[in-house]
Amino acid sequence: MASLLPPTPRFVFTVIEPLALIAGAIAPFVSPSESVSAQLAHLPRHSLLPSEHILALQIGNLYLLLAMLGLFILYSTSEIRTVRAYVIALWVADIGHVAVTGWAMGHENIADLRS
Repeated sequence: MASLLPPTPRFVFTVIEPLALIAGAIAPFVSPSESVSAQLAHLPRHSLLPSEHILALQIGNLYLLLAMLGLFILYSTSEIRTVRAYVIALWVADIGHVAVTGWAMGHENIADLRS
């Protein structure tokens, strides 16, 4: 259960993380083109190819799935091992997310904090 976590991680993983994922799910459904263009803001915007449009909607769907899974896992289990495994999986995924984003943006764009 979420009560197995200390207060700060409980708030992060039961409130902030699901809300961020839901926001990430809504954005591609409301404006797929804006959502895709915002990924690499230093590149010029373009009309989406059908494959890009589908991928944006699929990513939105996956964000919604992740929000539900997180809430279901944290509110349905009474085993600390399951909660710990979930938090470790999030940590590993976040490292991958930051690494891929950094690679795609390039060193110059990451270092340019003014833009």
